[in-house]
Amino acid sequence: MFVCPTRIYARNAANYSYVFGFPLDFDGWKNQTFCENHVCHAGELPYTFESAWVNFTDAGKRVATSMVTYWTNFAKSHDPNQPVS
Repeated sequence: MFVCPTRIYARNAANYSYVFGFPLDFDGWKNQTFCENHVCHAGELPYTFESAWVNFTDAGKRVATSMVTYWTNFAKSHDPNQPVS
């Protein structure tokens, strides 16, 4: 009852995903060595919500600003590259 319509929709609808590959550029995970030098699950959240702004390097601040801009544009216009005036 649910599987067939879902499969049909999934085959015909546009779908998107993103890959975040910018590892934390500060010690954000506190003694969690498994996340050193690579991105772990939810590694984009400090950048998306700018929750560790004071710890970001200049590159990290640029990444965070870009991410917030893309998410905000998407919320306004359904297109991350198209801001609404």
